[in-house]
Amino acid sequence: MLDSTYKTNKYRLQLLEFVGNTSTMKMFSIAFAYMMYERQDNVNWALERCHELLHSKDLYPKVVVTDRDNALINAVEKVFPNATTLLCSYHIGQNVREKCYLDCKVKDLKGKDGEEFNHGSVVKTMMAAWMDIVDSETEEAYIDNWNQFKVVYGKFPKFLEYVEKTILDPVKDKVVKFWVDKAIHMGNTTTNRAESAHARLKKYLSSSMGDLSTNWKSVHDMLELQHTTIHASFQTRIIMLEHRFKGKVLWSRLIQNISREDLHHLVEEYNKTLEIGTDKSRCGCLSLITHRLPCARMIALKIKNSSALRLDEIHTHLKRLRFKYEVDPKLYKADTSLLPKWDILKVFF
Repeated sequence: MLDSTYKTNKYRLQLLEFVGNTSTMKMFSIAFAYMMYERQDNVNWALERCHELLHSKDLYPKVVVTDRDNALINAVEKVFPNATTLLCSYHIGQNVREKCYLDCKVKDLKGKDGEEFNHGSVVKTMMAAWMDIVDSETEEAYIDNWNQFKVVYGKFPKFLEYVEKTILDPVKDKVVKFWVDKAIHMGNTTTNRAESAHARLKKYLSSSMGDLSTNWKSVHDMLELQHTTIHASFQTRIIMLEHRFKGKVLWSRLIQNISREDLHHLVEEYNKTLEIGTDKSRCGCLSLITHRLPCARMIALKIKNSSALRLDEIHTHLKRLRFKYEVDPKLYKADTSLLPKWDILKVFF
């Protein structure tokens, strides 16, 4: 997830933050970049530096979620051409809501009983109809929901033109569920986590008037605690085991090798098997596409054959419950502090 935040330093530089999720659903900061302006060349530079940090193609992002910032979108497509770019569905929805408040004036409209419409209720109803469009699981459902939307809000042509020409025509494939669910987004379709990361970072910065030196140390302190929190979440998932998974052949190869969150996701798919069985057309295999986790149909086949779900059927990211230095002690460095490097840099500036 990519998002910019402001008021973090006395130079009024905006801060672009790169945020990811661990297998245990903990946020981690990938990189930070101060930029004078969010110009295309500045954003390209920031993403290119991030690209250099990711020393293996296996670490390159498969999906990037951002707000509707053309500079960010263009930079992602240039630097990570194989990544799918999604737009934050929450912020798109907020934009639609604000446009409705401005353009959908109801003072001259009356219902069948002659009573005037309440503006707030119109906006609330509109947002429900908008969410039906965003949540469309098939192209046919999308067309039906959009046609219904046009009928209901046909009295507001300016608003309809905004929704159609500004959002649906150009970027529906980055917002509407039918198209979004063709990507491995693992449940991340908004930048809300990035904004939470901004809020957490600002608690450490404590002041919007700090210089780069004090901010560097604050970020360093935050990352150390972040590392400790993630490590604790890994250990908890390895050590703790829910009773319902004990002694069950189906889960035997997965327990303590994937996160509890992903086991819970698999349980949801397991619960669908009684209704879906091994019928591929009824399953849709959504879990396999969006999370790279076995879907209800695959689980039903395992149950039928009395076999276990295998680790090679799980996406690599979801099996990461250890840091690399724990797997390979040669990678361990006792001192991971960035402060000595910063002390060297301060000599030159």
